[in-house]
Amino acid sequence: MNSEQLAIELGNDEVRLLKRLLDARKVLAVWARPYFKSFYYDFKNKRFIGKDNLVLQWRIRKNPELPISYENQQTNRGTVSVERIEE
Repeated sequence: MNSEQLAIELGNDEVRLLKRLLDARKVLAVWARPYFKSFYYDFKNKRFIGKDNLVLQWRIRKNPELPISYENQQTNRGTVSVERIEE
């Protein structure tokens, strides 16, 4: 399996994705930590929903619709970013 296939497999496993998001939550920047002190695990959309419409969003890579490149690297665990969602 290549890195993309491994990331997809992780993202489709509810328990492994939860662990991946919890790992990402542990290393959040200081400013972001309070927003995810408590959260809702939204497995369907592969994210934690925190306060003030902030989410920890998991993806296979930064821009999944674009090819893998230096600027759009693929890991075997996917990538997690803090994003704001619209209500």
